[in-house]
Amino acid sequence: MPRRTGRQRLKRADPRSPLDELKGGNGYLNVVSDLGVLSRMLRARWDAVQGRTAVQESELAEAQQLVETITVAHATRARASDEKSAAGSDRQRAYTLLVMAYEEARRATRWLRHYEDDVDTYLPSLWSGRSAKRNGAVVVAPVDTPVDDAPIVPDGDQPIVPLGDSPVVPLHG
Repeated sequence: MPRRTGRQRLKRADPRSPLDELKGGNGYLNVVSDLGVLSRMLRARWDAVQGRTAVQESELAEAQQLVETITVAHATRARASDEKSAAGSDRQRAYTLLVMAYEEARRATRWLRHYEDDVDTYLPSLWSGRSAKRNGAVVVAPVDTPVDDAPIVPDGDQPIVPLGDSPVVPLHG
């Protein structure tokens, strides 16, 4: 017959053992929970274990105070974290609305000032000062080349398309 541990013997004696409440694990909340369970168990049976354990009654009071302090600190920290994430979410929504409204204003100005082509004078782009890539790639700015308004006309007897490159086959033979 396999040997039973102390916890298994206690569970067998009392089917609703307080030891079932122990969480185990290494997380500080698990340790705090286990400390609270053990201190409550010892306090409940303090008359029976008072002379048989190295734990003092003052240590039980200190353990209970520590459980309360850590639990309150965790709750405060979790609430502050929720408030921060809510504030960050509000900031993101406000920024999105700002960008969308600004782009709508640029779109309207672009429509009104279409022939003048000076939208950036009145409403510059929010993204004009940023580079497209940040991974170290060199971004080359486009170069404005002057364009002549006059069409290109061949000189004298030069054909526009050389005969060898023409898709039309001449009929003289």
